[in-house]
Amino acid sequence: MKKTLCRILLLTIAVLLLLTTAACSRQGKTKVFTVEELSITLTDAFDEKNLLTQTAYYESEDMLVTVLRESDATLRSESLDPEMSAAQYAETVIEMNQINAAVQTDGDLTYFAFRQEISGESCYYVAFIYKTESAFWMIQFVCEAGDAEELQPLIFSYAKNVTFA
Repeated sequence: MKKTLCRILLLTIAVLLLLTTAACSRQGKTKVFTVEELSITLTDAFDEKNLLTQTAYYESEDMLVTVLRESDATLRSESLDPEMSAAQYAETVIEMNQINAAVQTDGDLTYFAFRQEISGESCYYVAFIYKTESAFWMIQFVCEAGDAEELQPLIFSYAKNVTFA
């Protein structure tokens, strides 16, 4: 009887370890992507791709990440004040793109979130704004709206790991 219980316990532990390992491999190992002075830590599940309208673009099976850098010179040419805060810049983006969203903060993060229909698909966006000495950076995380609740903690962990050199 004791041997049977031990075997069942060992088999259960083995199955749990297998499931844990499978879940970790699905998420991937951390990988740092760098563009200009920005570095973002995602996972190796993301591939770097080219998108002409963005400074950088990363894609995984369940999420897209776009990176846009707007320099002081670009802002001045668009009659915007490079001295504005990250929140003011976010407000400007929301207003110029007629997005139904409000600027929010979480610690040092400034962001806004919204849903939008794209080709019949409901998508969830979270746009984080970062200000450096010479530019504003907007990093958008995009996923299917149905996955938003599950992916939101991961999105915020990615956003908190953005660094500038």
